[in-house]
Amino acid sequence: MDECKLVTTVGYLIGEPAILEMVAEECSELAHPCLKLARILRKENPTNASKIVCRDEIVEEAADMFICMEFLASLSWWDEECTKKMERIIREKLKRMRDRVIVDGMTKEASAWLKF
Repeated sequence: MDECKLVTTVGYLIGEPAILEMVAEECSELAHPCLKLARILRKENPTNASKIVCRDEIVEEAADMFICMEFLASLSWWDEECTKKMERIIREKLKRMRDRVIVDGMTKEASAWLKF
């Protein structure tokens, strides 16, 4: 069975409310290793986890999030308008993010790198 059919079939079998609950749960699960790794990198509020363990957990939870995005896109109310709106919002958020990190005195090379 191809991935698209699998997502559609599983989504049909478990229903939209369960898909939304799954997405919420997976978002939460991705947050934990990200926050642990941030603590490790800052050397604040130590944790017993290692960088490698956190990295592996982030990769696994990110994979779950990619799957969840497929499930979201399979919902009955998700249409082309939702996809276009999401793409527009992503572009706007990335531009805002870029604008927040640009500071006076930034080198020409770094400034050019941040333009898109």
